[in-house]
Amino acid sequence: MSDMHVRRGMPHFMDDYARSMRFSLSWADNRFPDFARWRAEARATALACLDYDPPAVPFDVAVLSDEDRGDYRQRKITFAASPWYRVPAYLLTPRGDGPFPAVLALHDHGAFFLYGKEKLVRTEADANPGLAHFKATYYGGRSVAEELVRRGYVVLCADMLFW
Repeated sequence: MSDMHVRRGMPHFMDDYARSMRFSLSWADNRFPDFARWRAEARATALACLDYDPPAVPFDVAVLSDEDRGDYRQRKITFAASPWYRVPAYLLTPRGDGPFPAVLALHDHGAFFLYGKEKLVRTEADANPGLAHFKATYYGGRSVAEELVRRGYVVLCADMLFW
């Protein structure tokens, strides 16, 4: 594209194009009398776009393993998120009397899909050379969840199937 077709680093037609756009959920349209009404419509729109609205089910947590790691506990758990799927996760809890602040630690996908939650937690999977290399490259060789639990946070690391 030549310089005569670019303005402020963008194609020359972008300003006209932006003015022509209509965003039905924009506050600028002044069509929502209050935040609650906007939130309800925005949530319905987001869920419709995701096309994922499973029926509610009991959470039904199951503890698969429970390790004492000295200054914290690491549990491998599953919980129900839908009638069709149980989410595998790790729950790390610091020693001591709570309540503790909590973190939902979400793994990346980074085009390496063999592991999810294991990218953030120290597990037997760390022996896998591919995972070890990935953690060394993108997480400085650390298990983020372990760093957080040692700072006093409860940490939940779940596999994010529908990321």
